[in-house]
Amino acid sequence: MLRCLLAACGAICIGALHGDDGGWQPFGDGFATEAGGGDGAHTIWRCEAKMPRMCSGVCRSFRYPKPSLEPLIYGGWSRSEGVSGGECCLFLDVYHDDGTATYGLKVAWPCDTPDWTSRAGFHIPKKPVSEIKMYAFLRRGTGTAWFRDVYLERREGRGDALYSYHRTRQPYAPIDTVVVSTLVGREQVDRTFSIPSIGRVPCPLATNAVVVWTADSMRRVTPLSFPTADDIPAKPIRLDVAQGERESAQICISAGEAAGLDSATLQIVQPRNEEGRAWGGSVSWQRIGYVPRMPGKGLSHPESPPLHETWLPDPLLPPAPFRVRGGSTQGAWLTVHANVGADEPGVYRGAVRVRTESGEVAHIPLEVRVRRFALPETFGLATAFSVMDGFTRAQYSGGDVEARIRESHDIMLDHRLNPDDISRTAPPRIEDLVHARSRGMNRFNVVNLVPPPKDANAKWRCFASPKEVFSDEFYASLKAMLEPYVERLRAAGLMQYAYIYGFDERGEAFYDGMAKLHKRLSRDFPDLPLLTTAYSYRSMKGRERSDIPDSWFAPDWFCPLTKDYDLDMTSMLKGRGKQVWWYTSCSPGYPYANMAPLENSWCEGRILLGWQTYLYRADGFLFWHVNWWEDQALMDESDTYFPAWRTYGCMDAHGDGVFLYPGRDHVLPSIRLAQVRDGVEDYEWLKCYAEPLCGADAVEKYAQMLVKDLKDFVRIPERIRAVRSQLADFVERKAESPEAIQGVASPR
Repeated sequence: MLRCLLAACGAICIGALHGDDGGWQPFGDGFATEAGGGDGAHTIWRCEAKMPRMCSGVCRSFRYPKPSLEPLIYGGWSRSEGVSGGECCLFLDVYHDDGTATYGLKVAWPCDTPDWTSRAGFHIPKKPVSEIKMYAFLRRGTGTAWFRDVYLERREGRGDALYSYHRTRQPYAPIDTVVVSTLVGREQVDRTFSIPSIGRVPCPLATNAVVVWTADSMRRVTPLSFPTADDIPAKPIRLDVAQGERESAQICISAGEAAGLDSATLQIVQPRNEEGRAWGGSVSWQRIGYVPRMPGKGLSHPESPPLHETWLPDPLLPPAPFRVRGGSTQGAWLTVHANVGADEPGVYRGAVRVRTESGEVAHIPLEVRVRRFALPETFGLATAFSVMDGFTRAQYSGGDVEARIRESHDIMLDHRLNPDDISRTAPPRIEDLVHARSRGMNRFNVVNLVPPPKDANAKWRCFASPKEVFSDEFYASLKAMLEPYVERLRAAGLMQYAYIYGFDERGEAFYDGMAKLHKRLSRDFPDLPLLTTAYSYRSMKGRERSDIPDSWFAPDWFCPLTKDYDLDMTSMLKGRGKQVWWYTSCSPGYPYANMAPLENSWCEGRILLGWQTYLYRADGFLFWHVNWWEDQALMDESDTYFPAWRTYGCMDAHGDGVFLYPGRDHVLPSIRLAQVRDGVEDYEWLKCYAEPLCGADAVEKYAQMLVKDLKDFVRIPERIRAVRSQLADFVERKAESPEAIQGVASPR
């Protein structure tokens, strides 16, 4: 039972908080109590959660009779013990005088921070603030957290310290990075210092030891991750694939402080079945590359790597001899691809040899099980992942641009994703569409409903004002462009895959104009649907049908953010002949699944694109950008570390918008893109093979083993693979004998 916490925190600036409601109140379903401060100078709250996914903390409301635009400065101190699966944070919801709100302002602490540590944040409101609700709590996890000296002020910065952190650049260099962030006026100012390493991060291996081990493709292994007792000796690699499918695994090489390797490489022993027949598929490998963390990042997800680490794995580099630095782990990415019709179903066994110039270091058994069913030639999941040619042209302006554009498109197609672009202001080339269609493409955007950018060198344009797009002049130019192009699409047999995109995340001010423009498009181009991420879906959710203006139903295909998705709302729209896609970008954050941030659990891309998309019956998945390169130097692949790379992203989602990397001579894929691929392929297992054979009810039981809801799902790779294999066994037995299966058993 929660006890009421009546004591106010003395560090809060009461003078700036007109209308304070009088104190902190219990919040959540955990156990929160006021703890002694020792010297009497502090009020401390102890927040305990004993069950997974609990919230335990305190909250407080501040109201402002005279709403203003003054900045918010907030922070406090925290420490924690035994925190698992959650985060310790201050959380603010800000309400404006016009009835809108800004939700989810946050500062967070790493899990298991035994010493008192301060954190602070700030926010510059764009609208006058009338109320703030502030929470200090242990969020969706187990363990115990303490908070003290929590404060909230309304003023400009005077050099206030927001946060500082200390990170090692090991194993790349024997230096540490210290960043101090302050608020000056209305701006955040970061100061970065490089200092000699205070001490190497301990390596648990013997000084001269070299250990080769394997890891699931959904397990993140950083350069300062080392094998556990369960990883030694190395486990064989076992992969389960449908025909036409790719699956991956990791081979990790860890070296003691004095045992670095200079020229490690992998050698593949071709898999064969019991009769000795060589496998007709392919086994390939790539080096794993590492990009630096952004300043101040690393607290946005409970599964983030330790805060002191700098390097995060993501780029996948062509195979070549690679270096393993002493006191670190270097990874290699192994991918198998089963060709449709090339092999008999069954188990094929081979091996992977890890070698140096001195000889073989390790011999890892490889087992590939090829299923009897195949993925469809035409992709089974509709997607709109934007690979923007404007960014590729700018990045490779001095080289073979057209080759790099085709290469980036082919990488997307290799991952069973449409190489689309929701921002394009000129239709795609027919020859590019024909090529993509030959490789499985099932959707493409013709044009974004915005005028072309005035700057001929602009890389993209996504937004436009109502005045620009809701005019007779704009529609006349749009129609003149579309009429001949649509005829070319019909002649090439591509019309059924085409759509138009518009009104990216636009609000109610666009709804009526969007309906009028859609009416014109429907009249002149009746088989060219309109896809939108406008907020009309969100605006309609929860309303009675009689309260929704007819103009809000105008789009053909709605695309809400995943956290706004509602099954009842979706069912109603589908009953009106609409499609309902969904999307993520920099949001939503934890506990929702999102594959965009580098910090997030790797399995989230697989769960989201596969199991959640299937279970929630979304008609497609949209993602805004995969090659958001801001004119950086091409990545030199002679090493696996990229210290000069700047990993962008908004809010806490650093890495958002970058699933491809600009290599020196070719475009590079990434680990996060491979997770998305695996999710798409899982979806196709479910939708294109299992459901027609076994029925939706039977297949949904398997999806429900992994997904309880959008915020509660399995993040354990071994459990995901167990359910996947059980599903494949089930449908293969069903194909042999429909009467043999009487139910679905949960995996053990």
